Formats: sequence, structure tokens, C-alpha cells
Amino acid sequence: MEYLLSIALWMPILAGILAYFVGKANKELSRYIAIAVTVADLLISLFLWLSFDVSNASTFQFTEKYPWIPTIGVTYYLGIDGLGLALLTLTTLLTAMAAIASKSIKERVNLYYAMLLFLETGIIGVFISLDLFLFYVFWEIVLVPMYFLIAIWGGPRRKYAAIKFFLYTHLGSVIMLISFFAAYWVYYQSTGILTFNMLYLTGYSAPAGHTPTPVGAFLPLSTQVIFFAAIFFGFAVKVPIVPFHTWLPDAHVEAPTPISVILAGLLLKMGGYGLIRIAYPLLPQAAEATAYYVAWIGIFSVFYASFAAMSQVDLKRLIAYSSIGHMGIVVLGFATLSVVGIAGAIFMMFSHGLINGLMFLMSGVYKDRFHTRDIPKIGGYTTKLPIASFMLVFGTFASAGLPGLSGFVAEFLVILGAFKTWELNIAIVVLGVVITAGYLLWMLQRVIFGPQKDDKPDLKDLALWEFVPLFILMVVIILLGVYPDILLRIINAPALSYQQMITGG
Repeated sequence: MEYLLSIALWMPILAGILAYFVGKANKELSRYIAIAVTVADLLISLFLWLSFDVSNASTFQFTEKYPWIPTIGVTYYLGIDGLGLALLTLTTLLTAMAAIASKSIKERVNLYYAMLLFLETGIIGVFISLDLFLFYVFWEIVLVPMYFLIAIWGGPRRKYAAIKFFLYTHLGSVIMLISFFAAYWVYYQSTGILTFNMLYLTGYSAPAGHTPTPVGAFLPLSTQVIFFAAIFFGFAVKVPIVPFHTWLPDAHVEAPTPISVILAGLLLKMGGYGLIRIAYPLLPQAAEATAYYVAWIGIFSVFYASFAAMSQVDLKRLIAYSSIGHMGIVVLGFATLSVVGIAGAIFMMFSHGLINGLMFLMSGVYKDRFHTRDIPKIGGYTTKLPIASFMLVFGTFASAGLPGLSGFVAEFLVILGAFKTWELNIAIVVLGVVITAGYLLWMLQRVIFGPQKDDKPDLKDLALWEFVPLFILMVVIILLGVYPDILLRIINAPALSYQQMITGG
């Protein structure tokens, strides 16, 4: 088990190279390679889940550490705690589902699957890196395959959406990199140690002979707040938080359906992960001082996204705005600085990846059948598409937070954490959840139960390659809704650890 994280990390990119060259002669073979490798990575993550020491879920396990650029303190350092394990599993699950659902891709198939596998390596690297320099390398790697996946296989405005995605997220990345170098320099000036070790810089641990101290402890509060604002911005663009969100709806609408699954299910989680893994423990006093304001930023995102979603005609764009709203709940959960709120936010990241992955797959199903995603042009075909209709109803209820499904657990925990921290001062967040349910049910009423617009006798229900990923996601959503302890038992300890690192409690 010593090298399992490295195997999970590098296997996709090596397989991507193979899929590209093999696929020149046989494009179907490149598809089979991609599915086999992504499923193999999923099995590795499930094995790590089963082998994970839950009693020490806040400690980093399966670690690998080797010198990389020792003169400046850069190491190849991998490891996962409960948070990393959850997001690693989500990454491998959604990438496998996206690979299966990519049968609709007909052009330059070998290059498509190579890019998809490269993307998986980048995302996994973000979630398992424990060195800030290594973390940033993988963070930037993700931008390249995602840019090409949108620009080559996307919709009519794909080039505009791809460039906008790249520029927005790269700007956030550059500001984040400057913040990383600032943290590196402050730690060196204060301790005499050159290191990008994430655990040292955030005060999780320390080199021999030193006391664990976050970088923020070496700075006055006013400087911390400025520093925190910069690094928060870098991650907020990826979350994305309003008003840094405008790249997301365009990217979602133009991206091919399986890539929208990755975009919503995983790339947004990179921003949330960065907030709780790096920004908050790196600058704990600033995190505490700004928590109430950050909470309102999250709440504003929920309301803004909800009202924006109401005005959408395109089904996929509506789902994209729902993603912004749900990630606003994640930001609120982290801002509570409570164990319940942080655990709820992590649970929401996992749950949102599953639910919106299912919803984006369903938008692709309707696009394929009706050659449009305009809600007014779809409707009333429940009897001809019974399984597809059921899946859309299920996904809508899950996204709206129906009890018994994973979305309800996540929202309940975050709201409970918010009330625990601020009591009725922040009660308006409940209204945001109600509005979310409202626009989702309105969409469902028009798509499923609206009057038939045209006679479409040739409509076919879900094919096997469409049904399999939808069914798997549905099962996991139900499982986490009925028995949430499957996930909570590995994220509760990290949530407590981060809460203590930030508040000193």
C-alpha cells in the first residue's frame, strides 16, 4: 500500500498517452482503455477507503515523501486524511462515470479520452498533495485539459467559454501563487526553514525542534486579513462565489455533458478544498475575524444563484446556477467555524458532486433526444421516456434536499452549524433553501409534466451506457441519505481538527 497514491495519481496520465496512440487506429479501443483505467482508479480509492484507519481520520495516511527540489524546500509529498479520502473517491467515481457516459463523443475520440485521463491526474494531484508547490503544479495542470475539452468538443460558443474559463481561473491561480510564496517567505523569516510543506505552513505539524505554528501567527491581524483576502479570492474564483462566478454558466453550457459532470462535481470542489485545507488554517485569526462576512458572501451566492436560475430557459444553465447556490452553502458551512458546519460543508461537496453529476447527465439525455435544452421546447413526454423522467425527478428532489437523500443531510448540517454559531442572526439562509426547491420544482413541472409540443414517435428511453452511470450515482445518493455515517465517520475527525486549528479550541 506504500505506493497506492502514486499509482492512482499517475496511472491515468500514462493510460491517456496509450489511449491517444492506440486510438489513432481504433477509437473504440481508446474508450475501453479510458473506462478500464478510471474504473481501476475507482477500485483503488475504494480499497483505500476500506483500509483507512477511521480512528485516526484526522491524521494523514498512505503518505509518500521524497525530495524533489531540496534547495528551496520542495518535496514530492502525498497523503490523505478523511477529507482527502472523500474527495479522492469522489474524483475517481465521477471520472469513471464520465468515461462511461462519453460514448456520445464521435470526433477525435482518442484525443478526447487522453484529455479526460490527463484531467483526472491533475484533479487527484490537487486532493492528495501535501506540498504547496506540488499542489499548485497540479492545480494548473487541470486548466490545460479542461480548456481543450471545452474548446474542441463543446457547443457553438465553445472557444469563448474555454478562453473565459481559462482567464478567470488562471487569474485566481496567479494571485493564489503569490500568496503561497508570501507564506513560504514569512515562514522562512520566522523559523529559518525553507519549506512548502503544507502541514508545517498551516500549523498542523512542525519540523523537529519547532512548535507547530501557522504562518498567520507570525503576522499582525491587519496583515493577515489582507493576506487572507488574496488567497480567499484565488480559491473563491474556483468555487465560484458571486461575483466571480460568471465563467461557470458559459463553461457548463458549452462543455460536452460528461465534462460538465467533472466541472461541477470536481473542479468546484478544488476551490472549497483549498479554503478549508489551506486558507483557513494558514491564517486562522483572519478566518475568525472575517467569518461573519464570509458567511454572508455564501448566503448572497445562494440567493443570487436561485433568482438567476429562475430566469433561465436553458436546462443546463439552470443546473449550473444551482451549482453556484449549493457551493454558497459550502462557503457558509466553512465560515461557521463549527465542527457541525465544517462537516456539513464537506458532506455538501461530496453530495453536490453526485447530485449535479446526475443532473448534468440528464441534461445531456434531453439534449440528445430533443436537440435542444430549452425548457419550453421540452415537456410532456413522460410516458415515452419513463426511466429518464424518473431519473430527472429523482435528481431534482435530491438537489432540493428531500429527506432520505444525501442533499438533505448536507444542508441540515450546514444550517445547524450556522444556527449554532450565529443563532437567528442568519436565519434567512433557510429561505434560500426554500427558493432553491421552488425553482427546481418549477423546472421539473415544465420538463416532465408540461404539454407535448410536437409528436415525437421515435423517442427512445435511456440506453445502457446512459443508464449505468445514472443508476450508480442514484444508489450512492440514496445510501448517503439513509446512512450518512458512511461518510461522516471519516470526515468528522478532520472537521474537528480544522476547527481546532482555526479557533484554537
